[in-house]
Amino acid sequence: PGANLLNTMAADTSGNIYVSDGTPNMVYKIKLGTHALSPFVWFGLPHAVGLLFDPDNNRLLVTTDSAGTASIKAVSCSDSTDISLVLATGLPPLDMLSWGFDGSVYTSCWETNSVYRYDPTFSAPPVVVSTGHNGPAQLCYNESDGVLAVPCFMSSSIAFLYPDADFTVDTAWGRGPLSVHFTGTSSYTPEAWHWDFGDGGTSDIQSPDHAFEQPGLYDVSLQVTIDGVQRTRTFPGCVAVVADTLRGETLEIAAGATVEYCVESTNHMPLNGLTIPLHWDGPLGLEYVSHTVSGCRTGDFNDISVLNFDPIGKRLVIELAKGTAAALPVGSGTVLRVTFNQTEMSPEDRTNAIGFEGYGAYEAAFEGTLGTYAPDLAPGVIELAGCCLGTAGNVQLVPDCDDGDQSVDVGDLTNLIDHLFIGFAPVCCLEEADVAPLSGPDGGIDVGDLTTMIDHLFITFPALPSCR
Repeated sequence: PGANLLNTMAADTSGNIYVSDGTPNMVYKIKLGTHALSPFVWFGLPHAVGLLFDPDNNRLLVTTDSAGTASIKAVSCSDSTDISLVLATGLPPLDMLSWGFDGSVYTSCWETNSVYRYDPTFSAPPVVVSTGHNGPAQLCYNESDGVLAVPCFMSSSIAFLYPDADFTVDTAWGRGPLSVHFTGTSSYTPEAWHWDFGDGGTSDIQSPDHAFEQPGLYDVSLQVTIDGVQRTRTFPGCVAVVADTLRGETLEIAAGATVEYCVESTNHMPLNGLTIPLHWDGPLGLEYVSHTVSGCRTGDFNDISVLNFDPIGKRLVIELAKGTAAALPVGSGTVLRVTFNQTEMSPEDRTNAIGFEGYGAYEAAFEGTLGTYAPDLAPGVIELAGCCLGTAGNVQLVPDCDDGDQSVDVGDLTNLIDHLFIGFAPVCCLEEADVAPLSGPDGGIDVGDLTTMIDHLFITFPALPSCR
């Protein structure tokens, strides 16, 4: 009763909370056990706003202002008439107060749109921690994470500051090797700086340069030492080095089959969306039936749309967007399944390329959490069973599926090595490349086939198996 403009609360260690009321210039005291409310201070605190309990001295620190100039006063929690001036700040009216990790005190000022920090004894001028806010009000400092949350009432937003240790980067993603310049900051004056770039690299200077060589998503940490105390700022997923691919599988089918074709991706940055152009024109007469993300890495994505469908040109563009789902994590695997009917067969060419080249206004794109970029494209192939002619060993890679030469030579060995270890391009005919059919599961291509090919060409020269 009688309260008019309640503002800030603070709790002591004796089961009481205190509430400031800036209009009648009062502070109320509430016993938590009984909820009994009583006036605690009713004079000497003009326009009382911010409250902060000081357990070491069993007192409240209170921001007040007189004639537009802010002061910080102290009120004894055991004797509310014991009011003393801590500091005449010379600043416009201050709002809230919060502790720092070292006993320093943060305060906000909505007239200057700034956040300040005073040392524990209030003996030095304040440090401007941050400025440019839009009505900073309440403050909340989380010591374990070193973050200071600043709600701004004029913009209805919250700013998150890292006053102990923070950093920026001049670029956050790109293809490797990626050189990144880091700028370390602190509202203190650290005596030491230490960086961990997440790839095994470190540095002990304030603002280093670092080159990331390998694809990946890197967490970066900066540790500073302030008066012997270490404070750390870790930025998860700070830098992404991409070598991402959009690729098709090599799928062997029976004539006239209805098939589900897998489109795969590798992404080194979390993705909010993928734009996938798809081409299937070719000799097998493939007809598009449907597409789905069910059972795919993108299975939780819930905003799937067709941006363009050209049935005559046998191409379409599908957009996979996460919608309300989480971003696609870093990883590799199937992101889209497309169903085709196979309707024609050419005796001369039993393979049909599946491509991802863009057309018109559409290009393949990955929308990462740090930026949008074009992946590398690796076309796939659908082939009719029986593409092998004579004996196995004529290994050709997509898209060069008809070199006119059925002999087995070093070029075929080179293609097999490229498929297994280097470019990973799909083979045009699984039967031709599967020269050791018993060495891998389900007729798969593996190191056993490579060993057999080397043996055939250079060592004991055994005959290669006939086509199955």
